[in-house]
Amino acid sequence: DEAYARAKQILSENIDELHLLAKGLLEHETLSGDEIRQVIRGEPVIRNRPDEPAPVGRGSVPSSGRASPRPGTPPGGLNPAPAPGT
Repeated sequence: DEAYARAKQILSENIDELHLLAKGLLEHETLSGDEIRQVIRGEPVIRNRPDEPAPVGRGSVPSSGRASPRPGTPPGGLNPAPAPGT
């Protein structure tokens, strides 16, 4: 009950920022951290194209160091092993 009351208080105290953020998300669908700060300050989010997604930072999950195969690449890579019997 105490956590619920505190969460409700925080949301009530920041309702204007919450509405600005909701409006920004409805307009752009995704926002970077910098864009969220802009929206909360009341500044417009300016992107090169209206349909351009938010900039994506480096993920927190480490990569294996191997590149993902390109779409349309046959199994086995560009030089697959010959079929048996050939």
